Amino acid sequence: MKLPRIFCAALGLVGLLGLHSCDFSQIGAYYYSANLQGYVMDSKTGGAGVANAIVYIYTKDPASALNANPSTVPSGYVQVTSTSNANNNTGLYTSKVLWNNPSGAYGSKGDTTTVYAVVTHPDYAWTAFTLGGVLSDTTNNLVDLKVKRITFTTPSVTGRVIDASGNGVNNVRVVLFLTPAAQTAGTPDYVATTATANNVAGTFTFNNVTWHNTQQTAEIDTHDVIIKMDDANYSPTSDPLTPTLTSGSASDLTAEPTRASRNVHYDFSTNLAGRILIRRATTNGTTDSGVQGIHVVVSWYSADSTGTFVTHQAETDTNNQGNWTVFVQWTDPNPRNYDGDNGTDSTNQDATIDPGEDGLKVKVAFTNLKNPSTASTTYYQFNEVAYADGSSGSASTYSFNLQSWRSPNNFFDGISNR
Repeated sequence: MKLPRIFCAALGLVGLLGLHSCDFSQIGAYYYSANLQGYVMDSKTGGAGVANAIVYIYTKDPASALNANPSTVPSGYVQVTSTSNANNNTGLYTSKVLWNNPSGAYGSKGDTTTVYAVVTHPDYAWTAFTLGGVLSDTTNNLVDLKVKRITFTTPSVTGRVIDASGNGVNNVRVVLFLTPAAQTAGTPDYVATTATANNVAGTFTFNNVTWHNTQQTAEIDTHDVIIKMDDANYSPTSDPLTPTLTSGSASDLTAEPTRASRNVHYDFSTNLAGRILIRRATTNGTTDSGVQGIHVVVSWYSADSTGTFVTHQAETDTNNQGNWTVFVQWTDPNPRNYDGDNGTDSTNQDATIDPGEDGLKVKVAFTNLKNPSTASTTYYQFNEVAYADGSSGSASTYSFNLQSWRSPNNFFDGISNR
């Protein structure tokens, strides 16, 4: 049955809503529509569906235009859709197409045609496809559109920054450049800060380091990167690292640490931390539990703007785990030694302290050291536990050598056997 020209034209405008073939023989053409569906797949062996790819549908071949401008979507597409990211249908796309033909393969009852597609995705090469044998008035299950991955990732790159003594240095800014050009421009692609990880100080990690390689044809790619320190407080004493990363494999560079020397300066800060515990005998030996509410006072001397040494204090209380931490900040016009306990500044240098670092003598005092039940006698006795000078007993004030390059500095545990 031939449809009126005006009605048929209207159907043509809404053909994507389910239009069947339409007789335009009065003006020498038939219009046809078809449903399309298929998958966008990673081209590697056993590759999975590619989610969130954009699929552009054409009735005229866009390949030459894409080849001329590989990063520009050719004009003239008639439909655009995206692939699914659902677990069971990852990479699935669906669409419809409308075309005209003066002499359909089956007259007014149906036709076959060739359509074209361009697939884009930030992690894959933009690719044009030819899809022949599309049949009107039905759903066409098309061949997989296989695209080549051009983005590759190393899950982690781990390294370490150490000082001249081999100690890990925390809070150092480390940068990674994917190209020498990025290094020249001073625009790092990844930034990390050293910290203590798995009980190892000075550790840095760059996660998911990603690069592009449009020329790669294998499933695995390698890429040379540049890693260096970029911190105003430290200067490198070793060359930048230039490892070769392999996609899909973590890179551990800790066997080749970056060496750093702290720049000369006069202002320092770090944390001092400790615990107060009570030790009780049990059938299996002993058990330690934290003592809450012990007051901790840390005092030291620091130079003011005139160079005069004045006293400073930081106070805190132990928490319900018996832990305490204070922040200590000081100025030393003549660093690289241990002073600060008597208000005088030594000009001598300690060879055990690296250039750019400093030591500070502090006093740590504890109060509220009474039996919580009687409040009448000293209850928490400090025994020798990891204390450098081996002292022990029930004293409540101690001296401690603070080190600027450690954070935190760990004060010895206060333990009572009572």
